[in-house]
Amino acid sequence: MKITSTTKQKCNKYTATFDDGIILTLEDNDDNWKVISQCSIGSNSYYCKYGKYPSGNNLKIRVDMATRTIRAREERYKNEKD
Repeated sequence: MKITSTTKQKCNKYTATFDDGIILTLEDNDDNWKVISQCSIGSNSYYCKYGKYPSGNNLKIRVDMATRTIRAREERYKNEKD
């Protein structure tokens, strides 16, 4: 399980795409990350293999990976104009 991309959606919302076809949409509220939604893409995705979305420890690992990657790439994202 690796992150293939991250994208900034709005001022504090991000998406993280994983190589197993899962996309997480995350919201950052003062370093309190919250999963807003999950999406599955591709015929060989995690959802198609197991019939469910990641939850529990698997989801926690994904959120941790995504937040570390987003923080490392933070300077790449454009700042919104006031």
